Amino acid sequence: TGVVNFTDARIASIGINLQNVRLQGVSDVAREDIRKAMQFQRGQPLALMDLNKVKADVESVGCVKSAVVRRQLPDQLIISVVERPRLAVWQYQNKTYVIDDTGKVIPEAHSGNFLDLPLVVGQEANAASADILRLMQARPELMSRVWALVRVDTRRWDIRLKNNTIIKLPALDQDEALNRLDGLISQQRILDQGLAVIDLTDPNALVVKPFETAPAA
Repeated sequence: TGVVNFTDARIASIGINLQNVRLQGVSDVAREDIRKAMQFQRGQPLALMDLNKVKADVESVGCVKSAVVRRQLPDQLIISVVERPRLAVWQYQNKTYVIDDTGKVIPEAHSGNFLDLPLVVGQEANAASADILRLMQARPELMSRVWALVRVDTRRWDIRLKNNTIIKLPALDQDEALNRLDGLISQQRILDQGLAVIDLTDPNALVVKPFETAPAA
């Protein structure tokens, strides 16, 4: 604290004013929200700035996980930001939200800006998405076919593919079910068989249902 006070007194004695602010670790989609949260102006005395308040203001932005604020002579403020990781887009009750890796909504993030994120759908899908996405992302070829992961009865997942096939996973042992699916894909090319439903909910049986008509494009 003594060193900080000495540095502040030295800056004040020189009469240095803030001229530049450098943001580090900030994505383009978050930059404007972070700038709006800053309650200071260019030209104000650098020594009189409350860095703890600047830090708190920046961390009040929903997409920010943490921030470090420091002065750099002669006239610069550096704000280093760690953003909350964006895990998926969550669709529920006809609304969409961007969620982080804990399932919490990132309020400023607009889902339309994150079309590359996976889509999870349904009640409590946000809270349960991290585990299923970890399993799915370990299977990039399968993941490339996925339109959405749909939470069913807040207990289990349906994997909905872009060709309208639905893969039903069990509530428990999802990894085992996906390992089983891996085998069916490699040995029988099951995803290319024109099936409307691949039901893996019973570990001792495989139930499939073909499309009644040709699947939609």
